[in-house]
Amino acid sequence: MDKQRESYYKYYTGRNFGEAGNYDICLNSSRLGIDRCVEMIRMAYEQFVKEK
Repeated sequence: MDKQRESYYKYYTGRNFGEAGNYDICLNSSRLGIDRCVEMIRMAYEQFVKEK
């Protein structure tokens, strides 16, 4: 399944699947914990809305 997903992603985006640089935000939940990740996403969203 992952190979199919990787192939689909590469075909339509021209980028390599799974590279952190392809995403707007990338958090390591095993290191930060779920609660801290949620808080960081909330803060990023609030900043995004504020700038809009």
